[in-house]
Amino acid sequence: CIRDRPWRVFGFVVSFVLAWMIYRFVETPIRHRRMLKIPSRFLGATVGLSAVLTLGSLGIWHSGGLPQRFDPKVSEFLSYAQEPPSQFHMCQDQFARRPMVPCVVGAPDVAPDMLVFGDSHAGAFAPAVSDWLARQGRAAFFSFSHGCLPVQNMGVAKCAAQARGALEFVDQNPGIETVMLMSIWRQPYEAGMLYRGVWASGAPLREAFDDELEAMVLALRALDKRVVIVEPFFGARGHVPKTLAKNAAFGRDWPLDKPLQEHTAEFRYFFAALDRAAQVGAERISLIEDLCTGGMCRALYDGRPVLSDSNHLSGGMSGVISTVLEREMNNLEE
Repeated sequence: CIRDRPWRVFGFVVSFVLAWMIYRFVETPIRHRRMLKIPSRFLGATVGLSAVLTLGSLGIWHSGGLPQRFDPKVSEFLSYAQEPPSQFHMCQDQFARRPMVPCVVGAPDVAPDMLVFGDSHAGAFAPAVSDWLARQGRAAFFSFSHGCLPVQNMGVAKCAAQARGALEFVDQNPGIETVMLMSIWRQPYEAGMLYRGVWASGAPLREAFDDELEAMVLALRALDKRVVIVEPFFGARGHVPKTLAKNAAFGRDWPLDKPLQEHTAEFRYFFAALDRAAQVGAERISLIEDLCTGGMCRALYDGRPVLSDSNHLSGGMSGVISTVLEREMNNLEE
């Protein structure tokens, strides 16, 4: 880009000057054996050049890589590549531990009437869930576990323990009226995963997931709980903050947006499983319609990256998603 051009010229000139200095004061004397005849001169030249390079490198490191050489948008985009705020980190794997002490999000000093649990994508939604509940004067128990679907018997031992613990916790807490399941819901449709301790993939794994999702809904409904399943959020074609930063830095236009039709096709198996879960009492909401207008799911919304990588919600979008979540849940009441 134009803003970056002076720095490119500067870098070229500096590299040319350094190359000439090395040639003039190191390479030429060595070739003609002049420097080697005077060790002190050789040592001085080596130390001097090393000092220049070291000081220059330290200066660049101390300034954070000379970020001013880029458009401010570059640093702004990269700032979105962050994990959820630290106050939600303690919410991880709570049901897989003993004793179980789950986090509470939403309004303080209010008895939780919900449970929200799922995988790392649920963790990325934690700020939005908390903001939505706080506005309503409500609170929810909250727990997430990386890579773990909110169903039983699928994944590593930690995942199985998390799902069992969640059901146990719901049974022990009659104040919970609603259970919300949040996930990327992609795991059963990729290379494969453990099911009941045995590796599975393809159609058998998809069928097992269908059964387990239905079983989870039935188990929660048997405890007289309302079950709300959040449909999968869309992904992008690459790491959103990094790609947007590169686009801004180098004047590129690498695409990130994904057609809504492609997203729907990608999760066609899950939507079929969700239809089956709905038949036994699950309700469903989607949070992507505002971001997928015109049939295209956009990685940039109102100038902000929607995702912190290629598929997790960015913290900067929590306010927007919180409003969408409130609207969609209100629509279920109508």
